[in-house]
Amino acid sequence: MKTALHGRTSVRMGATLVELLVTLCIVGMLGSLLLPAVQMVRRAAAEVERLNWRRQRILDDQPQRRVPYRILFVGNSHTSHGSVDIPDFLASLSKAGQKAEIRATKVTVDGQTLQGHWETGDAQTLIPEGNDGWWDFVVLQDQSQQPCFGYQDYFDYTVKFAELTKETRAIPLIYQLFEREDRSCAQDTLTGASVNALKRIQGNNGIGEISPVGEAWRLAMLRRPGLELHQSDGNHANETGGYLTACVFYAVVHRDSPVGLPNSFDTPKGTISVDSDAAAYLQGVAWEVSETWRKRTKAWFLKGKAY
Repeated sequence: MKTALHGRTSVRMGATLVELLVTLCIVGMLGSLLLPAVQMVRRAAAEVERLNWRRQRILDDQPQRRVPYRILFVGNSHTSHGSVDIPDFLASLSKAGQKAEIRATKVTVDGQTLQGHWETGDAQTLIPEGNDGWWDFVVLQDQSQQPCFGYQDYFDYTVKFAELTKETRAIPLIYQLFEREDRSCAQDTLTGASVNALKRIQGNNGIGEISPVGEAWRLAMLRRPGLELHQSDGNHANETGGYLTACVFYAVVHRDSPVGLPNSFDTPKGTISVDSDAAAYLQGVAWEVSETWRKRTKAWFLKGKAY
C-alpha cells in the first residue's frame, strides 16, 4: 500500500521587524510632509478670522473671537512694575471671562519715553516682524510727564509708532495714563494729549483706538474720594489701580463688560487679590468709561465731532 506524502506549506502571519521599521519610516515621512501643510492651513484660517475681526471692529462691530489676540505693549513701568503687570492682569482676567487668549509681548524700560523707544529701535523692529507674522494691537504708552513737559515729542512719536503699526494691519491703541498724586501733570492735559494724537492717527480710515485708563481713574476717585489706586510713590498703580487699568483694557479689547470678573486671580508673578466690593465697583466704572469713549472716538471719525 502506497502512502502519498504531501508537502507542508508554511504561511507567515506577521511582518518582520525590518518591514515594520520601513513602514514606520514611510508613515513618518508622510507625516513630516503633511504637517507643514496642515500648519499653513491653520495659519491661513486664523489670518482670515483676524482680518474679518479687524474689518468688523473698524465698522464698530465685533464678531466672536476664537483665535488668540496677539498684543505688543510698548511702554515703561506703567505697563509693568513689580507685581502690577497690566498684560498679565489682562491675560488672567480674559481667561476668567472665557474670552480668546491674550498673548502679550512687552517692550518696556523704566522711565522710557516713546521717543526713546523709537531711537533705540527695538520696538520699531518688532512691530513689522509681528508675533507669528501678526499683531492685533500695538499698545503705546509714553512717560507720564511727557504730555506736560514734552508735548510735541509725545504727539510726534505716538503718531510715528501708530503709522508704523497701521502699515502692518495692526490697530494702534493709545494707553491714556492717569495723573500722579501730586498732580504735576493734570488729567485734563493727559487726556487732551491722547485725544489730539488719536484724532491724527484715525485720519481718513478711522483706525486707531484709546484705552481711557486716566478717565476711569478720575471717575473712580471722584465717586469714591478715599479710594487708593496709587502705590506709596504716588506715581505707579497699586494692585487695586492695576486691576482697574486691566478692567479698562479688558473692556476695550473684548468690547464686553468686565462686570462679574473675579477679584482674585493668579499671574506668573503671584496671586492678585482685590477687595471684592472695590473690584465690583471698579468693573462698573471701567465698562461705563470705556463705552463712553468708544462712542466718542467713533463719532470723531464718522461725524467730525470735536472733543
